[in-house]
Amino acid sequence: MKKLSPDMWKQTSQLALLWFLFWEYHVSGLPDHEIVFPQKVVNREKRNLDPHNTDQWEEKVSYSIQTSNGTLLLKLQRNRGFVSPDFERFEYHTHGGLRPLNHTRQTHSCYYRGTVDGVPNSLVVLSTCHGLNGLVHIEDKYFVIEPVKNTSQGEHLLFELEKPDGTSMCGVEDFEKMTPHTLLPSFYKLRRMKRDVLPTTSYVELGMVVDNYRYGIDNSNTTAVEVEAIQLTNIVDSMFQPLNIRIVLTSLTIWASGNPINVNAESAGNVLGGFSTWRGSTSGLKRTDISHLLIGRGAINGVLGMAFVGTVCSPSYGTSISMFSSSTSLAGHTTVLAHELGHVLGMSHDDTCSGGNYIMHSSDAGAKKFSTCSSSDFESLILRGGGTCLQNPPDPNQVLSIPECGNKIVDQGEDCDCGTVQECNNPCCDAATCKLTKGSACAQGLCCENCQFKVAGTPCRPQNGYCDFPEYCNGTNGLCPADFYKMNGYPCNNSTSYCFNGICQTYEGQCQNLYGTTTTKAIDGCFTKGNLNGDAFGNCGTTSSGYIKCSTADSLCGKLFCTGDNPNAILNGAVTFFYVNNTNKCFSANFNLGPDVPDPGMVRQGTGCGNGKACVNYSCQNASALGYNCDTKVKCNDHGVCDNNGNCFCDNGWAPPNCNTRGYGGSIDSGPTHIDTSLRDGLLIFFLLVLPILIALTLAWFKRDAIRRRCCRKKRRTPRSQAPPKPTSNTTTNNKPSNNNSRGQLDNRYSDIFTISHNPPHRPPLPSTNPQPPLRPPPPPPRPSAVPQYNWNQNV
Repeated sequence: MKKLSPDMWKQTSQLALLWFLFWEYHVSGLPDHEIVFPQKVVNREKRNLDPHNTDQWEEKVSYSIQTSNGTLLLKLQRNRGFVSPDFERFEYHTHGGLRPLNHTRQTHSCYYRGTVDGVPNSLVVLSTCHGLNGLVHIEDKYFVIEPVKNTSQGEHLLFELEKPDGTSMCGVEDFEKMTPHTLLPSFYKLRRMKRDVLPTTSYVELGMVVDNYRYGIDNSNTTAVEVEAIQLTNIVDSMFQPLNIRIVLTSLTIWASGNPINVNAESAGNVLGGFSTWRGSTSGLKRTDISHLLIGRGAINGVLGMAFVGTVCSPSYGTSISMFSSSTSLAGHTTVLAHELGHVLGMSHDDTCSGGNYIMHSSDAGAKKFSTCSSSDFESLILRGGGTCLQNPPDPNQVLSIPECGNKIVDQGEDCDCGTVQECNNPCCDAATCKLTKGSACAQGLCCENCQFKVAGTPCRPQNGYCDFPEYCNGTNGLCPADFYKMNGYPCNNSTSYCFNGICQTYEGQCQNLYGTTTTKAIDGCFTKGNLNGDAFGNCGTTSSGYIKCSTADSLCGKLFCTGDNPNAILNGAVTFFYVNNTNKCFSANFNLGPDVPDPGMVRQGTGCGNGKACVNYSCQNASALGYNCDTKVKCNDHGVCDNNGNCFCDNGWAPPNCNTRGYGGSIDSGPTHIDTSLRDGLLIFFLLVLPILIALTLAWFKRDAIRRRCCRKKRRTPRSQAPPKPTSNTTTNNKPSNNNSRGQLDNRYSDIFTISHNPPHRPPLPSTNPQPPLRPPPPPPRPSAVPQYNWNQNV
């Protein structure tokens, strides 16, 4: 054996130390972990798994994992083509805006779902891109399997995903330290309701945004970020499926050259508000139901995530954030992501819900399922009209997912997907092939009825208030167009306030939404007195050091103050009352919804706070700060207004896109507003009127001889007694003798055609033989009249 030199001993010692540190860092902190060596099963033979071999992705595959408690046999299946070429991937640069990304096709093939052989109700969700990485669900327990980095021996870590050590998911436990932010544009009443199962699948189109810090953790590797986003979405989707909710990843944006907002702010609320503003103001960004920001840093004052509640269909406030640091495992972060998405879907914390810890618990309990309380919250939102955008299945060309016929998601290459053969009850869709049945043009959507497209111009989403626009079917798609509304900053409420995200923001509407219809805006003095205090019941936002006092100029844009009798707050919270000038009662509320939920008791953005001014981020600013930039006189020829896409919605009588020609109103975004019935009416007239007449005339032409004979025969059979007698006269009205020769000619002319009836002619009645005694001498008796001759002209 060759003796090692001192330098070689030194190098060997350093390598050993590095390996020890690596092993200590990756393994020692894991709960009850064990090292396993997954083996691929091929023709009942086991082969070691090479994490670097990417040529082993098969349609169906099985892996055997020998553990201390026995052998797990994972049976997995993969589907091809789950990444659409139309899926939108962007890099966002702070000085260059959005730039499209080219997709690397290697992520198509290495995602699998399956079960553990012999274990009922088990679930396996993992990828095989570089070893096995994902979750294994067995008997209400979740196990994480992931490859050991920087090794080629096939080692994997397997450990149970346990409850974290008390780290707060939604922030610090002290509610007084929470960071309120701008109120959601439409807040829904979150009350526990009796469960009413909704049979319709809800589709959440998720847009994932990855900040620059997380991008750096993934070594600025776009493919790694995309793989990470897919893995997160697949696992979270499996958590929502029991609620008949599907999470579909439709957009991925990476902040490649820096963060456009301050993610190091002192409060999570400020980060969430900044992200919402960025989302609403960034042009070219894909419209999604929810946008979620992954931030590559640790908790902010104990807050791991934050979200607006019940804002799933809001274009600006349907947002959430979560802290995904380098020390957090992907499987562990899925609970945080699912929790924040649950908030946006209207779910409150369920700490008081019986049955144990669930995903919506206020602290990170590592749970992987939702409670019945969370299900009721979501159904309450749907039943109150808060999830209109969830009823349209996503376009399969914009979905980034694993295609699987029977998963109730229309993937690329499918016409429809109504679930498995056993649960499908859609006559328009063949559950076995996910293709339309014969004669069907569509299978689902607000513009699909009886397996056919609704007529273009059929309303599919009604107008919801002054600042909203209705949407109409286009006649060629079963899906209703996206929800459009007037551009932010458009005046409303007699020009005293402004449209913002489709709602006319008024103090009165906000008071009634929170406290009931008997309340209204308090006098301005209430705002000045209350918001200058800088406490939980009156402020203009918070920082980590506490509440911010409003200036007098901004007092109308802080906490909302209302007045009225018996306010009935729709949310749990402490309400405070005080008087101004001993006569004017004011009240505001401190809603305790949890530290990760923005305060719904703040004045909303777009609320008018003065002549030509509006509230923007707790400040009374010029209304132009809302972003309105449409000159309707020039762009819409003074016959329409601009929608949130910048296109004209024309008045009735004018046609889009520029409202300069006659038409039926509407815009190029919302679909045609008029049902064109000209074709239908023309067909009805042709088939019900013109065609029957043509058929009748054609039959009459071919049967003309028979018809003529029938008519003549009918005339010959007419009895003389039916014809009224018409006495003939030897003279005409001019007292000229009649032409008897002409009658004779007529007799000879028709003698071979007509047959004279043998019935005797009608004779006039004879006078009575017993006259009454006359009162005066009777007149001489009348001369008996001759028997009238038969008038031939009556039978001609």
